[in-house]
Amino acid sequence: LSLGMLAWSGRQAGAKEGSFSGWLPIAAALTVLTMLLQIFAASFEELKQSSDWSAHSRDVLAAAQRLIADTFDSQRGMRGYILTGDPKALHAAEAGFAGIDRQLAAIGQLVADNPSQSQRLTAIAEDYRQLNRYSRELIALYQEQGLPAAMKKEAAGEGFAWANRT
Repeated sequence: LSLGMLAWSGRQAGAKEGSFSGWLPIAAALTVLTMLLQIFAASFEELKQSSDWSAHSRDVLAAAQRLIADTFDSQRGMRGYILTGDPKALHAAEAGFAGIDRQLAAIGQLVADNPSQSQRLTAIAEDYRQLNRYSRELIALYQEQGLPAAMKKEAAGEGFAWANRT
């Protein structure tokens, strides 16, 4: 680019019968300006990519926080239903279970472009499936055999172990 500007300056000086050295500051200024514009364009593209990755990371974190909230809702609802028999608590548990499935699917879409994150999510999703399976079994046990049977199963510690894994 600089050589092109110098050649152009030389032709302009020859065509107008002026001195080549008079055109040098203009050619140098235009060369520097062109270089700065290219640097700014490259920097802007890097800034845009960085901003896009930052937004993507925030989306993943927000989905993970919703997953945690749905987990708390499902566990709180399950325990509330078993302790009180309140159908509203059962509804809250079911909504939490559905939310967990939704959030795992959303996170899966967000991390689909990253094989290592997808692999970790597969393991995490299995833990959540096991926790939900256990919770549903506990609800069914309560419905079929009552509170003492559910308490006995819960006292064995399986639910606590799955909750700690998630």
